[in-house]
Amino acid sequence: RFGSKHSRTPFYTRRRFDQPTHVFVNPVPVSILVNFMISGRLASSSSSPDSDGPMSLGSFGARPESYRICGVEMGSHPIASSHFKDQLRRIASSADLCFVTDRSNRALGLGCAVTEGQIRKVYVGTAYEEHADAAVLVCRLCLTFSAFGHNCTDAEQIIQDICSNMKLPSVVVTFELRRCLFSIAGLPPHILNLSRGIHADKLAAVTKLATFLSSAQVLPSTSVCSTLIDQILEEPDPYGKWFQIFAFQGLCMCAAICAFGGSYMDILAAGLCAPIVTITLRVSSYLKTLRRLEGVLIPTTLGLVLPVVWRYMMPTEPCHVVSWYLSCLLVFLPGSQLVYGAYEGGSILTGGGRLIGAIVRCMFLVLGLSLGWQVFGHDAATPYIGKEGAIASVPPREACGGGPIPWMMVFGVYNIPMLFFCLVGLNCRIRAMLGPFGVAYLSLLAFIALGQGKELPPTMVNIITVFLAGCLGAVYEYITGTPKQVALIPVVLILAPGAGAVLDALGGLHRSVYDMGPNTHMWDGLILESASYAFGLYLAQAVWRPLMKKRSRNWAGKPRSQSTPNLPDANEFTHRI
Repeated sequence: RFGSKHSRTPFYTRRRFDQPTHVFVNPVPVSILVNFMISGRLASSSSSPDSDGPMSLGSFGARPESYRICGVEMGSHPIASSHFKDQLRRIASSADLCFVTDRSNRALGLGCAVTEGQIRKVYVGTAYEEHADAAVLVCRLCLTFSAFGHNCTDAEQIIQDICSNMKLPSVVVTFELRRCLFSIAGLPPHILNLSRGIHADKLAAVTKLATFLSSAQVLPSTSVCSTLIDQILEEPDPYGKWFQIFAFQGLCMCAAICAFGGSYMDILAAGLCAPIVTITLRVSSYLKTLRRLEGVLIPTTLGLVLPVVWRYMMPTEPCHVVSWYLSCLLVFLPGSQLVYGAYEGGSILTGGGRLIGAIVRCMFLVLGLSLGWQVFGHDAATPYIGKEGAIASVPPREACGGGPIPWMMVFGVYNIPMLFFCLVGLNCRIRAMLGPFGVAYLSLLAFIALGQGKELPPTMVNIITVFLAGCLGAVYEYITGTPKQVALIPVVLILAPGAGAVLDALGGLHRSVYDMGPNTHMWDGLILESASYAFGLYLAQAVWRPLMKKRSRNWAGKPRSQSTPNLPDANEFTHRI
């Protein structure tokens, strides 16, 4: 792989201030590269550290530096001839040789434009300058937790444990809805803009790294940890674009019966409506302007297609249409947002912001769906309700009571493909699916068994189901180290706590056109349902927290290599993560 333009493999690393400098090489004369690696430094009388050009060669001659070639420490060697320096300058002036001399101007990434140099600048000239690199590492961990789907409450606790293990003084870390504040020893806080998302594969890797840093007795260097985070971020998604599209299509079709109690006809109808959502997602991902309107465009385009399918392809009772649009909007319902909002109730800004955001999202979904419905859905309900005008020109809101498919068939058989498509959408690798699949499958079986018994109120059923899912997820995390959120999200997605809020908001739209159906209170039902899920999750977390801390300490342990007490063997560390 030496000099391969495809591998982009760093062939040597210059260590200075514990920050690696990588050289990426396209095919160039091997003799020149080998001479350059052996030389160690460039003594140039005509160059200075501030010289102009694509590469300042004089900066390498400022003082002797040690080089590591293929893991072997090399000493400093003089340049053989001026002819070699001319050849090296000619290569450096081209695009074949690219130096990254430091990471100061490199942004933290994941939607945050703050650079590493701006983080370190806060500590220059203070008594805490030695903690600058650790602060950069902690900031990057905060961004990755948010971008890959960790909840704010647990993320704050993990970051506090890491900072305590690193001996960082007086740490303050606060996760808000769209930003994170991190400060050390009363210095000006770092304000990081967060991006929200879910990526099970990368969340598992980052959580294992954070668990190690929070419990290890001998910590690796910050440069090793930063390099490992870079590798996690650059790792490609486990599934390609077309397989993700196929999984989304299958998820929408299975949701018609698994989540919303529809019939086999509803599976076909959801399959006809789902492609317009996929097309809207793909188009908006390429256009920045449309990406900002994604939350409105998706329900609007779905509202364009639904009346066409209902009127001309599959005419049926209006109650079936409810399962069609809820199935296509399943991944956009604020399910996890509601549960995490109640779970993070200790933080007024974060928890309250999530709940308010869930309400606004439900209203946007209803308004967008109704807006698109007006194009082809005017008087679409007239044959079924016998009225015309506005009252017949809004999407139906009352679902059919009870599905025709037996619940044992739905939760015992059809949940299998449903969970598979859900885990694929969360970017969970097939080899890692068995644990999350088992947790979700058993939890949903318990949910339907308790619900069919008619002995417990629905709120108590929710608490017991999520408590069981949280305990099973904690067992899975205890065994594998993968965070339990990977197993809990499919459960929350299928239980769909946001669907009721959407129907309640749609009920308000019906009442505005004098369609006096059942009068529901969206806010009360939404808060009670989300709080029941959060309460069960909190109980499971409280029971398993001491055991998880003990497991983290045992897993981190002491490295086998004790030759360098301040730096564990990098290969062993990377293998553990």
